[in-house]
Parts: sequence; C-alpha cells; structure tokens
Amino acid sequence: MARVTEGILSEDFILSTDLDRYQELMRLPPAAFNGLNKSDEEPVYFCSTIWKQSDRDFLAMNLATAEEMREIEVGYHLSPKYIEDEEHDYFTTLVLNRKHLIEVGKQATSDIELGASLSHGVETAPNDPVELTVTTSVTETSEICVYYPGEDVKINPSSISISGGIATIKIPRSRLVLPSLLDDRVDHLDYYKNANFLTTVDVKRCYNDPSDVATIRWLGTGHCIDTCTLNTQTACMIAAGNRARRISKVKLAPASYNASSGVWSTQAYTYCHTPISVLVSYRSGKRNSIKTELLTARLAHTLMPNKPSSCPTVHMYWQEDTKEQDVWTPYGNSMGAFNAWIVDSRDRIGVGGMFA
Repeated sequence: MARVTEGILSEDFILSTDLDRYQELMRLPPAAFNGLNKSDEEPVYFCSTIWKQSDRDFLAMNLATAEEMREIEVGYHLSPKYIEDEEHDYFTTLVLNRKHLIEVGKQATSDIELGASLSHGVETAPNDPVELTVTTSVTETSEICVYYPGEDVKINPSSISISGGIATIKIPRSRLVLPSLLDDRVDHLDYYKNANFLTTVDVKRCYNDPSDVATIRWLGTGHCIDTCTLNTQTACMIAAGNRARRISKVKLAPASYNASSGVWSTQAYTYCHTPISVLVSYRSGKRNSIKTELLTARLAHTLMPNKPSSCPTVHMYWQEDTKEQDVWTPYGNSMGAFNAWIVDSRDRIGVGGMFA
C-alpha cells in the first residue's frame, strides 16, 4: 500500500482499508495522492492537491482508529488476518478471541524472486502500470505478494495473473515512489522522472503454514524440583462446522505433524499434570467488501478535525459524515458514526455472554 511512516501504526497492525484503497474509494488522483506532480491529472479529476507524507500518515492513523473501534464492537477482523500465539487457559475445547475462523496455522513466506527488475519505460511516455513477470510454481494469485526490496513492507499490485508457470504482476507507477523521497517536501516529485521510483521489488509467496497451530505449555514435569521450567508439546486444532467457524470454536489434542504427508497424528500427553496454558495461531475475519471499506473510511472522517482533501467525493462524504445526529452511539453522534454502528451492532458476535 501507499507507505506509512515507520512508528505511526503499531508494528503488527495491518489496515483492512488501507491508503491505496481509500484513494480508490474516494476517487483521488493516484499521482497526487502519492506526492507526485502529474500535470494532466488536474483537468481529469478537478482536484490537484498534492499530498504530503504527513497527510497520508494522519489518514492512516484515523483509518486504523476507525477499524479498531469497529473490530472491538463486532468481535472479528474486518478482513482476513493472522493471529499468532494467542494465549488461553488450557482446555480441550476453546473459543478463540477473534471470530469467523478461516484456517489454523501461521503465515509464512518463501522467495519467488528477490530484486525483480522494473521497467518504467521512457520518461515522456512511462509505463503505467509497471508490469513485471516472474517464474513460479505458485498457482494461486492470492499467494503472490510484492515487497519493497529488502523490507517486510508490502506494495499493492493492481492485478496479478498466472499462466503456464509465469506470474504477470501490474503495479501502478505512483505506488513505486522511492521510500527515501516520501516526505513533506515543498518541491513536489515529478511523476515523469524515472529516478523517483524503485527499480526492483521482491516477489514472495505468502501462504499458510499448517505445521505450527498450537503449543501446550506446562510448568515443570510434575516433580517439585523443576517447577520453574517451561515445557511444551505441539497440538493439532480443528473447527467442525460452519457455526463453530463463525464463533471460532475449536478442539485441541496433542499431536505431531508430518510435513511430507501434511497429516497430524494424535499423541499422548507428554506430562501427566495439568497444562498451564496453550498458544494458538490462526487466520480469521470476514471477506472485505466495498460496504465495509466505505463504512471504515467514513467513520475515519468523523475522527479528523478537517477534511483530508477538497476533491469532490471526499467533500461530499465529509459533509454528510460529520453532521451531528440526535442519537449517540459508541462511535459518537455524527452520521458517519451512526451508519457504521448500526451495521456493526447487527453483525457483532457475542452479546451478554451468549453467542449470537
């Protein structure tokens, strides 16, 4: 996504409605949004304000705040996300913290091509989007991820396709600005200058690793001489049925994983005394939708002291979102807050100690 300055968001926070998606939803000119001066954008979009990095960072903070507010209310992630090593008191049946379970395991990555070259074309007629191809055995486009070279920061392609072992990736030129140039400069970056953009990216496979889903933990081995020693055993974890997945209800058992066959084999408990806890890893959340994304973006508007842009779509939404209403909600009393809460209050899982 359009890059957020390090330290603005917590290290492990991933925006469901990210900056690139906000730019698309609000129909903002992509070059100007990413700090680039592109002379032919103004007559097309009728809004030519060039964003600074601090503008994008402030927007990201408010999008993150709006997302957190909504996720606390509904009890699940607004888009699929990984949760790693979530700790619970040990029981053979658990209800996990985040609902709408998708799969158990941890996110893993493997290299497809590091330092894949980008061809920007001639400056008078640059390639946009920039297209690159990589050879891969991956067959699912959802498993192909693009990163800034040498970093763990993703770049959002506009499209990915795979045919005959070749993945074709298209990335909007405006999303490839050199990180060193993303600042609050007065002399705006020239969209047509190739030196302002990355020349390589890292392409990796992002996938679910089912071999590390749960770890049972004991203090000691049951003898009084080693009660300060932490001992562990791997476990399998499964959710059976749609309702169990909706509320993230799982069953656990000590087991070992066979990497060759991809099969778990249950085992006896290594220690006979009661485990102190279990760490579980899984991916959960609902599939993102335009409706959900707009609700988050418009709730974020209500948290800002000023509208983030004067462009027509933002201006129209801003005026409506910030209108005060006669009803108060946990999100506030503006129209944007009311609209988001009405939807979330109906969709939340877990009311009064009972699962809806």
